[in-house]
Amino acid sequence: MINNSILVIDSFNVFMRHFCVNETVTSSGELVGGVVGFIKALGSYINQLKPESVYIIWEQGGPSQRRKHIYPNYKANRATNKALQDVYRNDGKYIASSDGKNKLFQLQILTKILGHLPVCQIYVQDTECDDIIAYLVKRKFQNNKQTKIIVSSDKDFYQLLEDKNVRIFDPGKKILIDSKYVLDNFGISARNFTLARALVGDTSDNLDGVPGIGLKTVINRFPDFNKEDIDLDLSWIKNEAAKILSENKKSPKCFSDIVSHMDIIERNWKLMYLDTSCLASTQISKVDYRIEIFKPICNKMDYIKTFVGADIPLTYDIDQTFLYAKSLLR
Repeated sequence: MINNSILVIDSFNVFMRHFCVNETVTSSGELVGGVVGFIKALGSYINQLKPESVYIIWEQGGPSQRRKHIYPNYKANRATNKALQDVYRNDGKYIASSDGKNKLFQLQILTKILGHLPVCQIYVQDTECDDIIAYLVKRKFQNNKQTKIIVSSDKDFYQLLEDKNVRIFDPGKKILIDSKYVLDNFGISARNFTLARALVGDTSDNLDGVPGIGLKTVINRFPDFNKEDIDLDLSWIKNEAAKILSENKKSPKCFSDIVSHMDIIERNWKLMYLDTSCLASTQISKVDYRIEIFKPICNKMDYIKTFVGADIPLTYDIDQTFLYAKSLLR
């Protein structure tokens, strides 16, 4: 068990898991499963992982402008909720959904409920959740000896497990993932996971990869991907593939495909690698400021009122979440 950790939640990832499957409704028939599921899950995370502090990171759901500049079709297969920038104002007021979608309705309620708990919500316009989380884990809390636990099912975060003080809690599998898990299950070290995925691509982000190459092909053709003591980079993969081609003209087609698709591999690397490069200094300052001014509160009366005002049944599980959250005030 890891105690006194820092919990960083990929909030839209967690919300959508419950929004898509939880059928809880109000007495008027309005779906609120995303709200109820998220709050119950939050209580479970706090109870199980025993964090000292919780950071809930939001985004609009679309690509950052910096990544869009690199590749205009990046995340073109996803809808961007422009109206979400109003949802996260945290001013305690309900905002009418500009497009009337139930998703926005639920997010409005959820962010207000979370405002009555001792958790720090962070939203910066035109940024992606991944970049803020990477900044917190790799930079902001870099010298903090506490274990940083990221709650998400997104494999983009596997690269951050290179830091032995970072874990990922997968909300679907309900397990803590470390660098050993990645190596055991994929045959690829966490520090080289981004390069492997740059070769393969990511359909969820509308990124094609080298034709015919999957993660199994990567590790079978390039065993060095499983080494935890070396960093493989773009030059290495290009030179290694070219070397094999020069030594054996009848080598598998994947090697010539890698050489001829280096532009795609380089593009994917720039889009997938997580650091501060996709955050402007003003955006970093906003994240820092949000953390600096955060004062944890635990207001049970307003917490309950928000549920009642939204006509959401206040079940035992939801009430229990409040008790778990109080532990963050210690």
